[in-house]
Amino acid sequence: MRIGFTILMLFSLVPAFGQYPINKYVVDTIHLGSFKEQKVAVYEINSVSICIKYEDYKKALYKILQSFSKNIEKETNAYIISTQKSLDSLYKQNETDVQVYDTIRISQKTFDKLVLRSIIDFDKHIESNSCAIFDEKNIRQYLIVRETGSWSKQFDMGWGGRKYYLPNHKDLFFLVVDWMA
Repeated sequence: MRIGFTILMLFSLVPAFGQYPINKYVVDTIHLGSFKEQKVAVYEINSVSICIKYEDYKKALYKILQSFSKNIEKETNAYIISTQKSLDSLYKQNETDVQVYDTIRISQKTFDKLVLRSIIDFDKHIESNSCAIFDEKNIRQYLIVRETGSWSKQFDMGWGGRKYYLPNHKDLFFLVVDWMA
């Protein structure tokens, strides 16, 4: 009995595997090259403005609009109906504006009001060098810092993804969650 109690006490003092977070992070940089497009969408998010092809923005907006349109037939939820109407109005306004202007400005604040995350996968644009990024002073940034990593605690808690920063800035401007448990 004493031996069993002693062994039990020893195991209770030894931390379980995974009790402490396991952090793995790699920091690297991405160099952005030239960006020249006829029609551009300038998407303001956090402390930066990201320029992408207007057609890429249009496709992303259309995709989310279609998602809401499919659900509106089945739903009577006021949020879904009002969000679909707002997105439809924004889409039509953008289509009108792009006929007159070469640049369309969009703010994440518009989507925040609709309780929507960023509709653009900026990580894909940054990593494929198909965008231009400007800081809050409207200075073009050619170097982007990417922190790729994960953390886990025990077997059922963890996160993995990428964070994007401007050099010499501590606040990230875009976050990608690749997995979460």
